[in-house]
Amino acid sequence: MSRDKSIDILKGFAIILMVFGHCPSIVRPLIFSFHMPLFFFVSGYLYKDKTIKQLLKSTLYKVILPYLITCFIVWFFKYIASGQESWGLNILIGNGENVGPLWFLVCYAVSQIYFCLGLKSNRNLFASVLLFLWICAYFYRENFGLLPFNILNAIPATFCMFLGYQ
Repeated sequence: MSRDKSIDILKGFAIILMVFGHCPSIVRPLIFSFHMPLFFFVSGYLYKDKTIKQLLKSTLYKVILPYLITCFIVWFFKYIASGQESWGLNILIGNGENVGPLWFLVCYAVSQIYFCLGLKSNRNLFASVLLFLWICAYFYRENFGLLPFNILNAIPATFCMFLGYQ
């Protein structure tokens, strides 16, 4: 199967939007409204069916291990520079607001798991449950904050993957 260059262009565009979205600008709210959903949409488009065991193994080696290594390096230098040892706990629970841009890796891993499990069910039911959970997650987050491992953020991310899935 040959590589689809339009997908590479779309991913590059999303990366550029991510960079510009993190710069102070009048268009920042507009960019933030769709640049991360675009990443997850493309992830759904590129998703290849796997067993949960295959998915867990590949996610562990391709996403979680690089996340932990990167977090350890960052934590080490943060601790050396400023004594912020509590950041290490935030790494382990993958709390998006405290691990900077690395939140995406944990959210991606969890949404992959949700997606793999959800595809085993009826697609219409899966979409309906995701929409319902998205609403619940929104209200939970607004009232109580985040839960560990980005399990709330992974719900809308999974829905975006569902929209991109063929």
